[in-house]
Amino acid sequence: SNNQLKEIPLEIGNCLKLKTLEVKNNPALTVPPAYIVRQGPTKTAEYLMKFGEARKGDRRLDLSNRKLTGFPPEVTWVGKILRVLDLSNNTSVGAIPYSICELSALTALAADNSKVSGRLTQGLGFLTALKHLSLGGNEVISIPNGLGNATNLETLVLDRN
Repeated sequence: SNNQLKEIPLEIGNCLKLKTLEVKNNPALTVPPAYIVRQGPTKTAEYLMKFGEARKGDRRLDLSNRKLTGFPPEVTWVGKILRVLDLSNNTSVGAIPYSICELSALTALAADNSKVSGRLTQGLGFLTALKHLSLGGNEVISIPNGLGNATNLETLVLDRN
């Protein structure tokens, strides 16, 4: 269908008896609903696992091809549970924030062809479990020295930058 819902107002969080909010088939809705975010990091993490077409077993969050404009800050609230984050083929992710370091269990980060721009954050160096970093087809101008601290890194893709 042609659903065009882009955001849910934060005030929906005042609906304390709301137990179900269906947001399927809303391709323009790219971040968790405000009422989930307002309930804190645990609920946000649970929701992201569903919202991002994630499978609980592999703890993967796939936000590729979602027309994201900006890095969704709610992603970093999931902390230690997320292993794979795919932000590929989005409109304009922009800068990856320092708060990416909160994803301490992250083993793979892909943001190819998403207009990741500028200098990469030092926060990537704190991702000591990171094995695969793929940022091809972007506008990256600098790699941080701290990336050397990601000692498990096996694959680094930076083509077409």
